[in-house]
Amino acid sequence: MTFKDINSFKTLPEAIAYYTGVVADYSKRRDYSKQDEILELKRKLHERINKERN
Repeated sequence: MTFKDINSFKTLPEAIAYYTGVVADYSKRRDYSKQDEILELKRKLHERINKERN
């Protein structure tokens, strides 16, 4: 599975909801195979949060 680009979401709350859903889904299944991709998604989300905050 390829994750959506965080910057493709129109609003920040939509991006946060997507990230939260991805983490919840993989955590529920205890699937750590995409850990690096999830961390990259988190990094991009934080970049977007910081960009929109300023």
